[in-house]
Amino acid sequence: MLILSLCLIALVNAVVTVAVVRSASYERQQKSMQCILIWLVPVAGAALAWYVLREELRQGTSRGNDGSEYGGYPGEGQSQSHHDGGADGGH
Repeated sequence: MLILSLCLIALVNAVVTVAVVRSASYERQQKSMQCILIWLVPVAGAALAWYVLREELRQGTSRGNDGSEYGGYPGEGQSQSHHDGGADGGH
């Protein structure tokens, strides 16, 4: 049972580490610190990093290549006449 628990923790840590590394929300140094936290404090570090990533995705916030923050919506800052249907029932 202990081996299974350790394997599960290692799998969760690996998944969260990959998500942090692929994220555009962190700079290189922040990614390194997050990964260190994930592996030094396995359960709590992975949970914290996952929570932060999920919140940023939910809020649609990410960083551009220059490190500036922008809303993660396609076409933001461009003139766009897209209509989602919204609460008007699509009429």
